[in-house]
Amino acid sequence: MNPSASPAPQAIRPALFLALMLAIHAPSTLAASEGDVFGLNIGQSFSYDDNVFRIPDESLPQGYSQQDDLISYTTVRGEMNKSFGRQRVYGDLGATQAKYQEFTRLDHQSYQGFLAWRMGFGTASEAGAFYRRSRAMSNFDESITWSGRNMLTTETYGGDVLLRIAGDWLGVASVTQAENRNSLEEFRSGESRVDAYDAGVRYAPRTGNYVELRYRRSVYDYFNRSGSNDYSYNQDELRLNSRWVASGRSTLDSGISLVRSRHENLDYLDFTGLAGYVAYRFKPTGATTIETRLARDVGSVGDGWGSYAKTTGLSVSPSWQATAKLELSGEVAYRHRKFDGYQALSSGNVVNDNSDRTDRIQVLRMAAKHAVTPDLSLNLGLRYEKRDSNQNTYDFIDRQVTLSAFYRF
Repeated sequence: MNPSASPAPQAIRPALFLALMLAIHAPSTLAASEGDVFGLNIGQSFSYDDNVFRIPDESLPQGYSQQDDLISYTTVRGEMNKSFGRQRVYGDLGATQAKYQEFTRLDHQSYQGFLAWRMGFGTASEAGAFYRRSRAMSNFDESITWSGRNMLTTETYGGDVLLRIAGDWLGVASVTQAENRNSLEEFRSGESRVDAYDAGVRYAPRTGNYVELRYRRSVYDYFNRSGSNDYSYNQDELRLNSRWVASGRSTLDSGISLVRSRHENLDYLDFTGLAGYVAYRFKPTGATTIETRLARDVGSVGDGWGSYAKTTGLSVSPSWQATAKLELSGEVAYRHRKFDGYQALSSGNVVNDNSDRTDRIQVLRMAAKHAVTPDLSLNLGLRYEKRDSNQNTYDFIDRQVTLSAFYRF
């Protein structure tokens, strides 16, 4: 697919840079608001993972006699949030050093940076732009034969506008461009660029409730592929979102979408389906919150996949502020994933029919956060994940225990 076939996103970068520069160099006569934030955070974590590569119990990573490892993460992160009249510039920049005790070939440095600008104008209207860049190690969930270190770099530009039309009616629109690149040569064919734009209308009375209808168009370009191996496609989505604040203690959010995907060269991968979610947030007491979420998704599992999947899931996430300094939280989740379509080699030949693959995924998570002082916190996290698949090579069980400390200057 030729990137120039999507002309609107080609102007994203210069427009966003201009907007950000105008915001950053706004006249100094505008008074800064109280509550401006400039902070520095440092953290140290130790995590024990008993199945680093997410492989079946009877398998071992190539060159090793174990699945588990102890991992050290050292993190530094800075943040800023500054207002100038009706304008605001905010962002953060962080870096993490990961060290593995046994799987030293996975040692890496990751980072993430974010910069955004927002401006209010007219009567309750606003516009904004942002830039985000990150570098992190790819996960191993779908890599049944690979145990190397692939660093995924993602760069995203975006802008949006929220325009008050009349009364409680608003017009909404956004445009983004995202690009993914891999460090390992064998993953270069999965590199992609996504140009997307959406527009819609929203009805939002002052009660906090709203309902909106949006249309989104996304153009996926796998620029390192061609011919019968080119997975590039266009995706259209019509989405209805809503929020109902039933009381001060309960809120119901929902969204339902009709998704349609069309490939330029591989029409057997085309799909049309419904996706959506319902999330209910309830606060039975001032210190307790329970969120229940039911969701259904339709789409690709990963960039390297020709297959797509229909995923249905349910999760319950409680939290409890036990004392002024101690917070407990958790999650119980179940997902059912049914694959459709095919996975193809670079030659374009069908090598694996995934249409019969079904996964059942269970997740249990518990966490405790203790605020030793307003600036120092200690954290303990436990996580259990199990995937049962009718194709045994995708089965795995993983357990993680993480202890961390964070300090804010």
